[in-house]
Amino acid sequence: MSILAVAREATSAGAARVPGEIVSREILWKGPIIEVTVPKDSTMGTYPDGKELVPFLRFAHRVTGGFVNCFVHTNKPALCGATFSAEVCIMKKVFADGRSFVHVDYLPTPKPKPATHQLMVVSGKGYKRNDGWRLFETPAPVDATVVLAPLGAKTDELQQKIAPVNKKLETKAVAQGRSLKDLQAQGWKIDKDDGKKVLLYAAVDGKRRELVFERESKRT
Repeated sequence: MSILAVAREATSAGAARVPGEIVSREILWKGPIIEVTVPKDSTMGTYPDGKELVPFLRFAHRVTGGFVNCFVHTNKPALCGATFSAEVCIMKKVFADGRSFVHVDYLPTPKPKPATHQLMVVSGKGYKRNDGWRLFETPAPVDATVVLAPLGAKTDELQQKIAPVNKKLETKAVAQGRSLKDLQAQGWKIDKDDGKKVLLYAAVDGKRRELVFERESKRT
């Protein structure tokens, strides 16, 4: 079964328009073995490969800006809810309209094998590359990173490359027409809150960006 067999209609973003024809596929990394648990609500699908329909189970990780799709190469719906060992292949595909997406292919091993890595999908980009970790950032509009980490690693070990705060910085962008919850959902984190103004920060292209959210004054 080809590791390049993926669903044409399934992408890693909740985009409004159909991306169109796939013009290229690239293997970003292949080879590690992980223990994967397939969600019970995964969906079965097929991809036309010549005259053959290649089957797969699909599930997705919800992240900032959309989804990162995962495809288990199997014709067995009974694997929904199951845990097994699989070879991992991180893929990038480009569509005719110029958009590109990163997704994960799982190839179940014929016999159980011990895991060599664990896979995590996290929102955000600009993380430090710890020893033994491999990071694959998704193209915009999806804001996420696919992480292959050593066994036993935890997501709280991921730290974004945020530059030191410039205490003398006087001019900051001011958020208008958005709620604080909306900004936090987009990945902004609170640095300071004096009750009137909230200083937010986020890592963008490995650099710290700041934003000021002004609370509405309460009328007496």
